[in-house]
Amino acid sequence: MDSRGEGGTVGVTESAHNDMEVRIVVVDDDRANVELLRRMLERAGYGNVATTNDPGEAVELCLSEPTALLLLDLHMPGADGFEVMAAVLERAPGIRVIVFTGDASTEAVQRALGAGAGSVLIKPFEYGELLSQVGAQLQGRR
Repeated sequence: MDSRGEGGTVGVTESAHNDMEVRIVVVDDDRANVELLRRMLERAGYGNVATTNDPGEAVELCLSEPTALLLLDLHMPGADGFEVMAAVLERAPGIRVIVFTGDASTEAVQRALGAGAGSVLIKPFEYGELLSQVGAQLQGRR
């Protein structure tokens, strides 16, 4: 935030500024969660956020234009997050993935990381935690 409490790029490095322009895709069957995550990311300055509530649309959404990061719920009807992640990473292995889930079991977290997620957020998570993980994943893609 700048001195007026608004988002700005004052003091932001060129690479950090470029990260703010990358495409982020958010997938969750819960419309309220998708909207909340979209608003959180946009408030932080990420201007290219695409969303869907349909896991069946996730792969096409990720491939329709260059996508840097996928935020993905693990447990959704129709196709779970593991299936979506596998399909996306098979066709676009450079996309970074952050999964979020209410399942805090070690098994679920290890399975997600083993399947290609760069990090796992356990619901409910804080705004700062989300932004920290997003920043780390975008920085790691360079």
